[in-house]
This record gives sequence, structure tokens and C-alpha cells, in this order.
Amino acid sequence: FDKRNYSERISMLTERAKKRELYIYDLDIGESSYLLALINAIELFRMKVIDSGEIYNKQKELESRLLNYYQHREIHDLHIGICNKYSEVLTEAEKSGCPVCRKLVRIFDGREKQWNS
Repeated sequence: FDKRNYSERISMLTERAKKRELYIYDLDIGESSYLLALINAIELFRMKVIDSGEIYNKQKELESRLLNYYQHREIHDLHIGICNKYSEVLTEAEKSGCPVCRKLVRIFDGREKQWNS
């Protein structure tokens, strides 16, 4: 995971927050949360409820959370890719594999039990 890959995306979201762009339909859930929370913090700053140090800290906290979200999303996407590959291989083994391979596939996907419950 390399957080530098996301710096441009975060900068773009930050600019949208400064302009108070509430259009979030092109964003995923993590980016929407970041944008709306930052807009909220900026509004609090403009109303002088929080000072510049507090908004700076809030922005850094939100960026950290967004980077964490991006990392989890990458891991999830990788996991889905691995699951799809397993499914592809198991389907192939069931269609053209030997009897032992087909039995292993049925055990693996839960259609056949090899133990006493």
C-alpha cells in the first residue's frame, strides 16, 4: 500500500470541500464520508467555532481515515480476485478433473461431508 498514489485524489476531494460541493454521487462511501466531514469542519471554522489548529488536526485525522479506507478497499478487492480465481479453478476441476478431484471440489464447497457430525 502506497499512500502517495492517493494524494491527488485526496487533494481533489479537499478542494471540493473548500468549494462546498455537496455532489457525492460520483464518490464511494469512504470518499463521501471524507468530503462531508471536511465540509462540516470547514463550516465550523468559518463560523469561528473551531480555530485553524483544530481544523488542521481534523483534516489530518480525516485524511488518515480515508487512507485507511483505501487500504482496506485494496485488500478487499484483492480478496475478491483470489476468491474468483479459486472458483474458476474449482469449476474447471469439477468439469474435467479426475474422480478424486471432483470429490475434493464437492467437499471443498460443502456439498459432500467426509466426517461424522
